[in-house]
Amino acid sequence: MASGLGGHFAAESIIRRQQAHQLDELTEVVLRRAEFAIDFAGASLGELARRDLADCGPATLQAIRLHVYQRSAIKDVRLVNPDGSVICSAYSETLEFDKG
Repeated sequence: MASGLGGHFAAESIIRRQQAHQLDELTEVVLRRAEFAIDFAGASLGELARRDLADCGPATLQAIRLHVYQRSAIKDVRLVNPDGSVICSAYSETLEFDKG
């Protein structure tokens, strides 16, 4: 009985150590993917800024929508005033979610 009990605790210790190791590996993968997504989104916003798309005209909003469609890291682009109020959005229907 003591041998069985000792084996149980040893196996439980090994399993916990393996789970902790796998969790560390998964955490690293998630962190790398998040960093990649942020870098890609930043580059994408930089590309929009270089194209000087800083007005709310229909042609500009259409160009921004196309950019968002082509690069899935960004879901919406909004132009805002220095106080944070929204001037316009590439997808104006998403502004409804901000009211709450």
